[in-house]
Amino acid sequence: MSKRPTTISLAGLAALLALAFALAGSAQADGIRKVTCYGGRHSVNCVETWQRWTPQPPAPPTAEELAQARERERQWEARCRPMLRQDNFGVARYVYAAPGCEYGKLD
Repeated sequence: MSKRPTTISLAGLAALLALAFALAGSAQADGIRKVTCYGGRHSVNCVETWQRWTPQPPAPPTAEELAQARERERQWEARCRPMLRQDNFGVARYVYAAPGCEYGKLD
């Protein structure tokens, strides 16, 4: 069997990958561009999707939201009592009085 068909297949694959990388762009500041290519032995089909993106700054928290956050933090600290301890390698790690506190759970 000749090695020529394998060489052609690899060359076709290389061309397909080169085309995909040439068409694919990274996310831009004002939108998202996505290129998807499907190919067979003798053809390649590509679809480009563009989505506009306008960032909205987050709204500042209200006084009520800040008070609720402070209360949650106070309850978590009272239940979990975080403490720094050194492990066997001398790395400072937090230990907690209740299970689940390392995940920020309040229950």
